[in-house]
Amino acid sequence: MEEYEQAKNILKTLSFVVSYESLAGISTEQFDDFESVFYKIDEEYIYLFKPYRPLLVENSSIGFVDSYYAAYQTLYSVKERVKSAFAEKNVQVYPCLLPYKGLMVSKKIGSLLRNTLVFVKPFGTFFCVEILSFREKQEKIAASEEVCEDCDKCIRFCPTGAIAQTAKGFRVERCIRFWQNGILPVSVSDEDRRAIGNKVLGCNICQLVCPLNKNISEKAINPDADYNALFNLETFAVNCMSKKEFKENYGSVFGNNYIRPTRAFSFVLNAMINDGKEKYQKIIDLLKSGQNEQIKKMLEELEEI
Repeated sequence: MEEYEQAKNILKTLSFVVSYESLAGISTEQFDDFESVFYKIDEEYIYLFKPYRPLLVENSSIGFVDSYYAAYQTLYSVKERVKSAFAEKNVQVYPCLLPYKGLMVSKKIGSLLRNTLVFVKPFGTFFCVEILSFREKQEKIAASEEVCEDCDKCIRFCPTGAIAQTAKGFRVERCIRFWQNGILPVSVSDEDRRAIGNKVLGCNICQLVCPLNKNISEKAINPDADYNALFNLETFAVNCMSKKEFKENYGSVFGNNYIRPTRAFSFVLNAMINDGKEKYQKIIDLLKSGQNEQIKKMLEELEEI
C-alpha cells in the first residue's frame, strides 16, 4: 500500500515521535520514558501513544487532576503535527471512526481489563492514544473480551462500586469520572462525596491497584510546589473567574476548549463541598460578589447542600 510505505518513511524522519518498535523487549518494569510520543503503524492505521506517570494527591485542599489530561494535550498537538507532515507529502489520512479500545484489542496491541481500560505493554493503562486511518471507510470490529480472570482488585478498591464481577460488570453511572460533569446533585450520599473527595477530574484508583500496572504505579509522582499552588482549591476557584487567567494557568492541562472555566469551577466547587464547605466560606462569599452570573448561580445552589 503506497500510503503506508510513504507514511512509514515520513514518521522515521520526525524528531517529535519515537517508533513503538524501539520498545521491543522492554518490560513495564523497565519502562521509564514518560516524555515521548510513540508511534506504531500497520497497513490500515497509525497509532500515537503518549504515556504518563500517575499522580498522587493526598492533601484534601489540593484538587486532583489526572495526569492524563495534560498528556492528552501534548498528544493532540503531536497528532496535528503528524497530519501536517503527511499533508506536505500528499499522504491522505482520516480520523479513526472505530472505538479505540476495541481496535487495539482486535489488533492484539493491548488487552481489555475489567475496569474497561486497555493494557498496552510497556505503558500499562497509563497512556492516551490517538489513531489515524489510511481508509475513509473502516470495517467494524468484533466485541472484546476482558482478560482479568480471577483478579478482583479493581472491584474491591473502587470507592463507589462502579465495577462488578458480572458479564456486564462496569456501571458507568457509579464511576467517579461520570459524576465529574457539573455540580453534584443533592441526592449524592455523604459516603459517595467522601469517596470523590478532592478528585476534580479523573480518579485512577482502579489503575493504581491493578497488578498489571504494578511497576508503573510504583513510579507515581507526588505533586510539586507549582502544582500545589495552581490546584489549591481556593486559587483554582478564583482563576476560574477569568477566562484569561484560566487559559494562562490551566490551558496546558485542559486545553482551550475541552474544559471551560465555568465547567471547571463546578468541579472545584464539588471538591470544596466534599472537603467541608465551611472551610471555604470566605472564598465562597468573595466569589458570590463577582460578576460571573453562572458561577453566582452555582454558589446559590450550595444553600441546598
